Amino acid sequence: MSEEKANEILESYQDDQNEKLLEQFESLKSKPFAYITSMLAIIIPLLFIHNFTEFDLFKNDNYVIILFIVIASGAGVAQSIQVNKRIDILASLLKNNAYSRNNT
Repeated sequence: MSEEKANEILESYQDDQNEKLLEQFESLKSKPFAYITSMLAIIIPLLFIHNFTEFDLFKNDNYVIILFIVIASGAGVAQSIQVNKRIDILASLLKNNAYSRNNT
């Protein structure tokens, strides 16, 4: 096997690996408005508890507890957004690396 043929096989293998990695990165992206659904997942049960039990949101400092729950879920959403930005950056770096490798 000639050296050119070996390099060609190696480059095609690396390109296939890059494509697989790009597909994995793209699958890890969050869906649009995911933060809204996560906030609704916190708020809707609280409203059901408020309506169907004697739990009062504004009685005996219960609103403070609920405020902490909402803030904690918001912090989780903020971390999720940062992770998604990192994934986007890694995907763009991988695309740039694959592009520069193909053009040289």
